[in-house]
Amino acid sequence: YTKVRINWNAVPFAKGYRVYNNGNLLVTLAADARTYDVSSLSPGTDYSIKLEAFEDVDSSSEVKTVHTKDYTS
Repeated sequence: YTKVRINWNAVPFAKGYRVYNNGNLLVTLAADARTYDVSSLSPGTDYSIKLEAFEDVDSSSEVKTVHTKDYTS
């Protein structure tokens, strides 16, 4: 696979969400977002995908972190 879909439940009072891949900000999403496809991934590579909810510019909390690895035989 070259993409990972993440989805989540609404976080009360969140003004939006940020998605990171290996610590790099990929996208900032609106408060009504509930899914995002992280694409352009390379098979056999480890990734740490983090979703963060925010209430304002300086206030955020981690919602979930997904570690991925493409296992091949």
